[in-house]
Amino acid sequence: MSLRNVYGYIDNVSELIKPPFDKPQSFIKLFDGTKQRKLVEMVTQIKENAIKIIG
Repeated sequence: MSLRNVYGYIDNVSELIKPPFDKPQSFIKLFDGTKQRKLVEMVTQIKENAIKIIG
C-alpha cells in the first residue's frame, strides 16, 4: 500500500472525471466552470499539504 492510498489524496485532478467520481452525474455536468476550478484548486492544495507532511 502506498502512502498515497493511506492519506487518500488524488495524484491527478483528472481523476475527478473518472469512476467513481462520475456517478450519479459527471463532474463537468454537476459543477459550473467556476466551481470546477475551485474544487481542482482545493484538491491540488490538499495534495500539496499531504506531500509536505509525509515527504
